[in-house]
Formats: sequence, structure tokens, C-alpha cells
Amino acid sequence: MNPNQRATVGRDEPLSVRAREVFRDQEGRSVHTLRVAVTKDCNLRCRYCDSGREDSSNGAAPAPDRLLQAIGCLEKAFAFQKIRFTGGEPLLYPGLLPLIRGISSVGAEAVLALTTNGTLLQRWSDRLIQAGVKRFNVSLDALSPEVYSRVSGGGDVDLVLRGLRGLQSAEDAVVKLNCVLLPEENRGEWTPLTRFALRRGWELRFIERIPRPGEISRRNSDRTPFVELQRLLSQAFELRPLGRLAGTTAERYAVAGDGLSGVLGFIPAVTGSFCSDCGRLRLDSNGRLWRCLFSRRGYPLMERLETCGKDEVFDELVEYVFHKPPTPAVRDQAAMGGMCCRGG
Repeated sequence: MNPNQRATVGRDEPLSVRAREVFRDQEGRSVHTLRVAVTKDCNLRCRYCDSGREDSSNGAAPAPDRLLQAIGCLEKAFAFQKIRFTGGEPLLYPGLLPLIRGISSVGAEAVLALTTNGTLLQRWSDRLIQAGVKRFNVSLDALSPEVYSRVSGGGDVDLVLRGLRGLQSAEDAVVKLNCVLLPEENRGEWTPLTRFALRRGWELRFIERIPRPGEISRRNSDRTPFVELQRLLSQAFELRPLGRLAGTTAERYAVAGDGLSGVLGFIPAVTGSFCSDCGRLRLDSNGRLWRCLFSRRGYPLMERLETCGKDEVFDELVEYVFHKPPTPAVRDQAAMGGMCCRGG
């Protein structure tokens, strides 16, 4: 099958044939991204996440060679365009650099990306870039030291800013900033964060908070935080909708004002829907594969690799991913066993 035929691979093809090309699930969605949560541990206790809490860790993190074996099996099946390392906080995982350096050994040619809270980035950025990481998503919920500390459970925003300065000087690094919308906590930070990102040519994405376990989820039609955000930003900037790129989660806006211009993203993690073209798979730190952030049932990939032949595991993987549901039944952290479990 040549590259020009890949987009036409249909549901009637044998599953094993489809898996060798651009893989499409039962809804016709192509699989293009793998998110690898290398650890549940985190050095922050953010109010909107359960990472860093006493019960968030569950045994030792897997060794890099075991993760590479699992990633290699997934790569054989799905030929990813992007592999993103997450957590918890991935920079706490002691085997991160060997893992990243070993990606090419399992045949992956994907773009490598990292999602981090940024507090450890200053000491890691050069080595990460040398190892092949090109894209960095950095959480930054406030510029004010007081607000940042309150939201993050005692974190130091200056550590994040130092790490970002290192990325700013790196020619090959693509940086995006993530800010979770917490109107009662960081409303006053939204405009300063926008200016901060635009001055550096970075895209800032405002993310709708996913309810934590035990919280009541808002109705899917309640977009109050985004309405409030647009109203606030419109006082300083002109916003022009650009739409959502296929296979991504952010509703993008061109923004201009104060002599600045760039792009912002709004990610409606609860009230929006990007299931129709979602191409992500998630491998958690226990070696379990998830076809959706909110899945109730995962596939025990590492466990199966230890007890079964690779061909058998390959066929099971393809079957599991092919039957990815059209949409999740519930969207909250309880559905995913907590944000730290699957890398958000």
C-alpha cells in the first residue's frame, strides 16, 4: 500500500492491514498522537488536579526499557506523528532522558513533545532539546507570585519563569503556555498572561477546568468561564475567531492590541467536543493504554507484553483501539481515576 492510498484505508480492510498504515478506528478517526504519562508524582499540589497528593503515587515508575518496549509495540501498530511525555510532572521521572533518547531505537519518527509545570525546566531544557524534544507545553496559571503560590499549593513562579527564559533562547523550541481558568483565583492574571505570551511569540491556551472527583460537573452548555474570559480580554484586545484545527482541542483566536498580535487558544475540556476527530492514545505510568482520557476500561499493555507473544498483543491492541467509542459517557477526573493517572 503506497502513501497515496493511506487515507483511503476503510473499515472493511483486515485490522492487521489497517494497523500497518494510517490507522483508523471504527468511526474513521486516524490515530496520530501518543501521550505517555511517565509518572504520577508531582512537586505541586494545584487546586484543580490530584497530582502531588499523598495517594497519587502507586508503586515505582516503570523502567525506561519497559516503557520503550510498550512504545515500540504501539509505534508498530499506529505509526505516531507525535509522542508527548506527561505526568504528574515528567521531569521527576529519573529515566526520562534515556527514554527520550531511546525513542528512535523503536522505529518512531514522531515529533517529541513535553508537558511540564516548568518548575524544574531550567536545569533540564538544554538536555531535553539535545535529546530531541522540540515542543514544550508549560503550565502557567499566574504571573503574580502570590496567586501562583495559592493556585499551585506553594509553588514558586520564579522557577517557571527562569525555565521559560531558557526555552526563549533556544532556536528550535516551540513553546505553548497553558492556563487553567479559575475565575475566583486567577481572573486578574488572564490579561497579563496574554501580554506575556504575545511579547514572546508564544501561544497561550486557556483551559476549562475538569471537575475533580467528588465535585459536581457543570452542564455541558455552561460556558461561563469562556464568556467571562472573552469579555475581559476584549477590553484590551481585538479577538477574531480562527476555528479549531482538525485533530486538535483548542478553539483558536487571532488577537491584536497594545502593539501586540498573535494567537490564543480556548480549550473547552468539559463543555466542548472534539471527539469526532480525536486521534490520541494515552499510556499511563502503570503501563496501561487508554483510548480516551475519560475511558472506563484500559488495555494492560505492559502486563500483556510480559505474559504473551508480541503478535498476540499487537492484534489485541488493534482491536482495542479500533473500537474506541464515539464519545465518553462522563467528563470528570473521577472517570479517569484522577488527572495524574493519564497525563491530562
